[in-house]
Amino acid sequence: MTDTATWGRLQNLLKDEGYLHPEDVRVIRNEQDISPSLKTAIDAAGIHLETDTSGNPILLVLEVEQLENNVRLARKPFCNSVQHTSGMHVLVFGPSKGRWKKSNLIVTINTIGCQWVGPISKTPYDLIKKAFDDWQSISSNITFTHVALTAAAAQIADIKVYFTNNDGTINNKFGTVGGTVASGGFPDSSDERGLLRFDSTDLWSDVYRPLLNHNNLYNVALHELGHVLGLSHSKSQSSIMYPTIDTTAIGIDPFSIESLRMMYGWKRQPPLTDRGTSDAPALVSYFESRIDGTGSEFVKMVWKGIGDDHTIYESDLVGGWSPQRVIPGIGSSHSPAITEHLPLGDTASIPVMAWRGIGSDNSIFWSVFWNNQWTPQTRYAVGTSTRPTLASVNGKVYIAWKGLGTDYRIFWAKLNAWTNFGEQQEIGGRGTTDSPALVGMDTKLYMFWKGLPGDSHIYWAMNDLNGSGLWSEQKAIKYYTPTTTGGRNEFIGTSGGISAVRYGKNILLAWKGIEDDLAIYVSIMDTSSNEFGGQIQLEFGFGTSTSPSIINSLIAWRGTGDDNNIWWARLQK
Repeated sequence: MTDTATWGRLQNLLKDEGYLHPEDVRVIRNEQDISPSLKTAIDAAGIHLETDTSGNPILLVLEVEQLENNVRLARKPFCNSVQHTSGMHVLVFGPSKGRWKKSNLIVTINTIGCQWVGPISKTPYDLIKKAFDDWQSISSNITFTHVALTAAAAQIADIKVYFTNNDGTINNKFGTVGGTVASGGFPDSSDERGLLRFDSTDLWSDVYRPLLNHNNLYNVALHELGHVLGLSHSKSQSSIMYPTIDTTAIGIDPFSIESLRMMYGWKRQPPLTDRGTSDAPALVSYFESRIDGTGSEFVKMVWKGIGDDHTIYESDLVGGWSPQRVIPGIGSSHSPAITEHLPLGDTASIPVMAWRGIGSDNSIFWSVFWNNQWTPQTRYAVGTSTRPTLASVNGKVYIAWKGLGTDYRIFWAKLNAWTNFGEQQEIGGRGTTDSPALVGMDTKLYMFWKGLPGDSHIYWAMNDLNGSGLWSEQKAIKYYTPTTTGGRNEFIGTSGGISAVRYGKNILLAWKGIEDDLAIYVSIMDTSSNEFGGQIQLEFGFGTSTSPSIINSLIAWRGTGDDNNIWWARLQK
């Protein structure tokens, strides 16, 4: 068995590089001390374990030294924007560093001072301009207007591109061949916002030749322009936002595209002033098939009325939102939960809705949207003081909820053969003050929830229903943000409930800020690595006093204070 010190070196390295959570670090004295989390981290980092004659794992010191050396090599400087300590972290795009308040940005490009060593058939201007064109091509919400380089243009330009060896604002990072080669100012940086600068001391070409110190001007321009638009560094070497110059990215990677889309793609629509709620609305997208194999996708919104109006209403999105309709015979003190259910073997999905009773009726009720109408409500004799949450996975419907009053425990159950939900089960060792959120993904059920009173952190856990059927340990949601001194973990928080939805192969989260922070935030969970992208604030000018509801391309929320209107926004490409 390898000595404990070597195991300690490896775990500290895996922890620093984002493969291993700090709470999973432990003293390794024998094989039984190697946790599943550590085994997963070792595999993800590409570490090979030998075994001795007794079958015990042997960690070679050489493997640890090679990993440490790889980290050192990854720390070559690239840009002077917020610096990441290394590039060995798992995939996650960085947090937003602000966004431009307007969509049309005026650009000036000055290539004077560029030491061009590339082919004469290409010019520095052409490659920088191509970087702008490529960012613009992935989003209809950002346009660049290039203007001739004049004194007047320099006064009005939003983005200024130029070469310099030190203009007094770059902390003397420029001026050395092979050092920091470029810098991009974030939108939330008032002093450097929109400044995209290249080091005139370095050599620039259309390809990266490290032995000749030739830098790829196009790739570096793409990276720095990402910063100028608001992106931080990525932890993936396949991302154009990877912080070192030896990135393997060719063009703009999918996660950077998705991040920019989340920042600039949400377009607020006029409020639905003909209806209102004192809670949060709920959204669902479902699919109806036809005999000929075609079908249609539908979007439905449900909500409770204002104040003492416990009626539950519904509306469908057909071009615009249809007039509200009362769902007869039911009511709730909170807005309902709704999910799309796809029974095994079926090609059409079915909306399923669940809600808490009115007043002192703490029971949970549920109904199914069948043949274009809601079935009579069925009572589930359990108690909750908030709304429940629903999810469909592997052909089954699951429900979760918080207990009554100061019972902060979280319970869950499965719907049995369309008759009723089975016996409630407590998810031990965790609690919440609000409604949790459930998401089904393949055979896995994910749950997200706010902490106990005084704890605004958002937590998550997963249950592989084809595995042990047990919930994993809870983990606070955090993301890694680079800093000039290395980096740190950032925790997200809320004073309300969370909305979560399947988003391709990932999960999209939405939530309200903490206490008086009424802003709406989103983040993407990469389910292949269980890492979260940095939170992105949706800047609609105002937010919500409850919590939002989100599906793939729509988000809806109640206003703030006395504003009971329902607001909504579309996600555009």
